[in-house]
Amino acid sequence: MKTKPTHRRATNLNIQSTPDCLAQDSTECCEGSGSSPSPFLREKGRGEGFPLHLSTLLLLLVLGVLTPLHSESVVLFKTGFEAIEGYDPQFNLVGQRGWTAEGSGGNGLITQIEGLGQQAYIGFTGPTNQDDFTTIFKPINFQPVAGSTGIIKFSVLMQIVPSTNGFDDDFRWSVYNNDESPVRLLTIDFEGKNEATGDIAVILDDDTVLATGYEFGYDGFYTLTLWMDVKRNLWSAYLNDFVIVNSQPITTKGTAISVGDIDAVWFLHDAAHPGDNYMVFDNYTISVEDVTSIPALIENFGKDAQGFFGFTVQGEAGLKYSVEVTSDFIHWFSLGTFPAPASGAFTFQDTTSSDFTHGYYRVQQVE
Repeated sequence: MKTKPTHRRATNLNIQSTPDCLAQDSTECCEGSGSSPSPFLREKGRGEGFPLHLSTLLLLLVLGVLTPLHSESVVLFKTGFEAIEGYDPQFNLVGQRGWTAEGSGGNGLITQIEGLGQQAYIGFTGPTNQDDFTTIFKPINFQPVAGSTGIIKFSVLMQIVPSTNGFDDDFRWSVYNNDESPVRLLTIDFEGKNEATGDIAVILDDDTVLATGYEFGYDGFYTLTLWMDVKRNLWSAYLNDFVIVNSQPITTKGTAISVGDIDAVWFLHDAAHPGDNYMVFDNYTISVEDVTSIPALIENFGKDAQGFFGFTVQGEAGLKYSVEVTSDFIHWFSLGTFPAPASGAFTFQDTTSSDFTHGYYRVQQVE
């Protein structure tokens, strides 16, 4: 038996995702906007999301994650931490269904997100031996076949609940390879700052820390999606349909790339004073997707002063993408092919858009 957290936040919040403008009338969908601004995810220096100001000329965007229509996936591991799967909330998560740990910080099962049954959590109860971190994981031990296609995908629903004792810590997701002595390949860090929001950063395998420019809020649920393109040694990450990391190297040191485990980590700022904060997570899934590259994502910023419609394509570095437009979903017209730079992102502007009353765009990777 153990001490576990009690609810500190409302659990009836909507989980935000990008609406699908392709299938809905404009009055029911985002009126020409691209990725829907999430009330919980903020780009630093830009306020809440990406506000758009469109004139009466409505140009709808075929948006969202661009994947093949008939792609299939191989699920390596998936859990919702439910009792029917064999998870007992009377005990720690560690020790159940193959979950293990390094460190002695708190972990377990809780009902935190309304309508989704049980979730796992890490944190709340400080380590018993003053370790400055606790990591919990389920060994996957996946070794990609040399020359094989497919992109590794990890997704998880998460929420970070702040401390009440004045000590906010970091929570992380880290990918380790399958070596006999596992090597950390990459980390996404959610930094606690004893404020209403925290910063999101990336830690590469050489310990380089990169700011994403995004913050997270404590009263929001997030879907984190991480894509790993092994053959190109690149990874990207989305949070609530915003690209927070694009085309970073999986390894900077030539380390063998595989997936031993993907860990939830509680990193204490002060081992002598752990916060009673914790991270809740659910719908933990690792799969291999039958796609040839990391799916691109369109972020729409609307029209400029000249009436030209434009958007940003978050693609994969080194690949080419075609942009096409239609007014009837039957006849598509090419507007050009564009290479994704080292950042993976490029901006497209349709200088003919002011001549038309409406238009629908799509972006596809080309060889």
